[in-house]
Amino acid sequence: MVLVSTANAQRYSLYYTRTLYDGIQNPHHRTTDTCRSWATNFFVFPSMNLDFSVTGQANDFIKAFLASENLSKLSLENGGDNTFTNRLNYNIFMLKFRAGKKHGGEISLYSQFKMEAGFNMNNGIFNFITKGNYPYRGQTIDGFLDIGGGANAYLETGFGYRRQIYKNLSGGFKVGYLLGAANVDLNIKDTKFKTSSLGDTIDITVNGEIRTSVDPDNTGDIATNIMKNTGLAFSGGLQLDVTRKLTLSAAVLDLGGITWNDQSVTYKLGKTVRYTGIPALADSAVQDSILKDFSEFTFDTLRGSYKSRLQTRVEFSAQYRWANWLHQTIIVSKPIYVDNLDLVFINNIRVFRRINFIALGSYNTGGFASIGGQFLWRNRGLDLYFGSEKILNTYQVTQQLADHTKKPALGLGADFNFGIAWGFGRCPRKRPQPVAALPSDSDGDGILDIIDDCPYTSGPSENKGCPWPDVDKDGTLDKDDACPMTPGPKENNGCPWPDADNDSIPDKDDKCPTAAGLKVNSGCPDTDNDGLFDDVDSCINTAGPIENKGCPWADTDGDGIFDIDDKCPNVAGPADNNGCPSIPQKVELTVEEQEVINKVFSNLNFEVGKSVIAVSSFESLNLLNELLLKKPSFKLLIEGHTDNAGKAVVNMKLSQTRADAVKNYFVDNGIDAARITAKGYGPTKPIADNKTAEGRARNRRVEFTILE
Repeated sequence: MVLVSTANAQRYSLYYTRTLYDGIQNPHHRTTDTCRSWATNFFVFPSMNLDFSVTGQANDFIKAFLASENLSKLSLENGGDNTFTNRLNYNIFMLKFRAGKKHGGEISLYSQFKMEAGFNMNNGIFNFITKGNYPYRGQTIDGFLDIGGGANAYLETGFGYRRQIYKNLSGGFKVGYLLGAANVDLNIKDTKFKTSSLGDTIDITVNGEIRTSVDPDNTGDIATNIMKNTGLAFSGGLQLDVTRKLTLSAAVLDLGGITWNDQSVTYKLGKTVRYTGIPALADSAVQDSILKDFSEFTFDTLRGSYKSRLQTRVEFSAQYRWANWLHQTIIVSKPIYVDNLDLVFINNIRVFRRINFIALGSYNTGGFASIGGQFLWRNRGLDLYFGSEKILNTYQVTQQLADHTKKPALGLGADFNFGIAWGFGRCPRKRPQPVAALPSDSDGDGILDIIDDCPYTSGPSENKGCPWPDVDKDGTLDKDDACPMTPGPKENNGCPWPDADNDSIPDKDDKCPTAAGLKVNSGCPDTDNDGLFDDVDSCINTAGPIENKGCPWADTDGDGIFDIDDKCPNVAGPADNNGCPSIPQKVELTVEEQEVINKVFSNLNFEVGKSVIAVSSFESLNLLNELLLKKPSFKLLIEGHTDNAGKAVVNMKLSQTRADAVKNYFVDNGIDAARITAKGYGPTKPIADNKTAEGRARNRRVEFTILE
């Protein structure tokens, strides 16, 4: 049987360990005082711990139930890993005493009653309870109703032994005899949930087994059978005191199991049950009827003994003492048979001389987190502790019960610890010892003359009472002088500063320690004397401005204007135009020439939405063509425009193609293409309001400008 684990690692102190929690979570674990050759700690009243917790999406289901929410609206993923755990530790008695002074050995005898229960189930159970079968119509879901886990109740009685192994390393073990009271083990697996396409038929398949140490048909022999439920438990570990403040420990805990009596019962599951005639939207009453009917089926029964294992786990911890009143501990606990990992963070604060407060938080990788605290009161003979590791978890549940709208943020759980312990034994009183006369120290350096190599000259103990020498007289003692025979500054450990390039400038002040240079240049060379050191000068042998990395400015187009000042660096142009070619100027036309331009402007038409010139426009275009042939110095600028009707991209393209069509007309009639420039501006340069039909007509135009 595998029981699920919750974040209870802080209670896993063994009888032999000297952890921070010896005497806090379990006062009877407190190590006896080092000065006592015989001492005992035992309980007048038993101590106990009671714990309950829930992990996984089952938290959401229970919180919503307590909040009276509509459970059918919960969204729980099929599968998942939900655990329900409950644990009771009841320490009946504990006796502990020393066994030898040399290695600090301790022997302990103990008896403890334990109850532990844990169940792991699929989200499918909650989905079936809250939503019925309808959402899963026409589906087959494997593992829908898988349930695993079980419960143990047993008595553990045994002994433990701890001792020092080597210097700061100690270790020990404990062996317990187990007497089982009762056991239930669930292993329901390979379940299958299949519904028809209408949801009115359900097939439920269940496999696995259920085991119990108590035969429900033969309860008269329970007492006799209990004596047959036996087993062994072993725990062992090591502890290393790394420093006076830091302690590391590792342990394997609760390794073993119980063999249950031969009258134990095993129910073999292997059934497929079909339910028909179910309403499509099954309510909770129908679900309850299905579960009730299923539970009444008979299964194959076997009798005989079986074994169940304990919750074996591996634990690592680190403890650090920040001050006498503050200790911190981190515990990592990993159950062997469960995937979850427990992390516990503990702060032990001494509030008053005999009162400690322990604040702790824990986290389980299954999704459970808790915050709690505990008080400890100690005097020379009596220890008392009480508290809870899930104070905030319990408080949030009580708040939700009072006000359904307050849903807990932490996992669901509750916990309670309580214990009292007595200690006996007394340390011998220290008697004052006579003070002997101190030997003489002539030079007053704190080193007795008998062991002082220079008894009349003060010196440090590291040099046997003699002063440290300084052979090279540079003010740096030989013990700190890296060059004791050569004078050098203290900043360089008594050695002279190096000069790798031999330019008489020490490397510490030389910006170019591997290349000789002038002092005025901080030790760096500058071949072309342009004020830029050679190591960053892109033109070492040619002077140039610093802004151009020591190189002269370029003049790509050769027009005598440097590219940095030339607005047209790739095209030659005069300086008065910033290095760009001169812009053609508009020509003053005669009245007759202007009439030709106006006539072309007025008579130019295109086919609707196209760039095809209307035939009616050829006559006026021919007049402009003849003018261009007569005036070879004339250049023509053709600019196409549109209104804003339609898409801007389409208008821009249309204006360009129409301007190009006019240009091509002149080229086809003998005009050099280099003399004509065609540009399309679309709707970007209107000359009238586009809101009126008249304005839009004026904006749809082609303009002509004569340049030279």
